[in-house]
Amino acid sequence: DGDAGMAGGVTPPTYSGIRVQFGVVPGGGSRPAGSVGEFHQWFGEGVYALTGSYGTGAADRGTSDMVAVVFADGAATSGTPRENANWEASDVRDDCVARLRRAGIPQEVVSVAEASERCFELGVYEHSASAPWVSKGGRAVLLGDAAHAMAPFLGQGANQAIQDGYCLANRLASAHAGELSSKLLSPLQSYALLRRAPVT
Repeated sequence: DGDAGMAGGVTPPTYSGIRVQFGVVPGGGSRPAGSVGEFHQWFGEGVYALTGSYGTGAADRGTSDMVAVVFADGAATSGTPRENANWEASDVRDDCVARLRRAGIPQEVVSVAEASERCFELGVYEHSASAPWVSKGGRAVLLGDAAHAMAPFLGQGANQAIQDGYCLANRLASAHAGELSSKLLSPLQSYALLRRAPVT
C-alpha cells in the first residue's frame, strides 16, 4: 500500500479550456486611493477579474498592483490550448485590456491592466479525480486537493475540503472504537462514494 502511490502512477493533466492573464504594476499607484491591502473582484460578460496590491510599502521592496483576468478559451474546443510561448508582454497586455473593455469591466480595473509592465498568460490544467481516494488496505485516505484539486479562482478548494472532513468524520463515527481495525474500510469507501459526485 503506497509504494507506487495510491493511483499506481500519475495521469497527465487535462487542459480545462480556461485561461488566466496576469499583469503586475511594480511600484503600485494604478489603483484607487485607499485600496492598498484590499482585493476587489469584478464580474463581466465571460470574464472574472481580481485586482489587488501587495508588498511591504518599504523603500527597498515597495508595493505592487496586480490584475488577474480569468476567461474561457473559445479557441480550445479540441482540448488543446492555444500557445503563447513567444508572446511579448505588450501582446498579453493589449489582449487583456481589450478583453476587459469588451466585458464591461470598470476603468479602475482596466487602468491596472494598462499600467502593467509584467504580463503573462497561463492555461489552467486539471487532474482527473478518478484515482482511488482510499488505499486498498484502508490505511490511507485522501481529501481536499489531494483527492480533487480545483482551479484556484473557483473559491471552492477550502470549502470542499471542509465538507470532505465533515463527511469523513461522520462516516468514521459509524465505526465503533473497538471494531476500527475490522470495520474501517467500509466507512472510508462510503466517504469516497458520497463526496466524489459533488467535486467531479
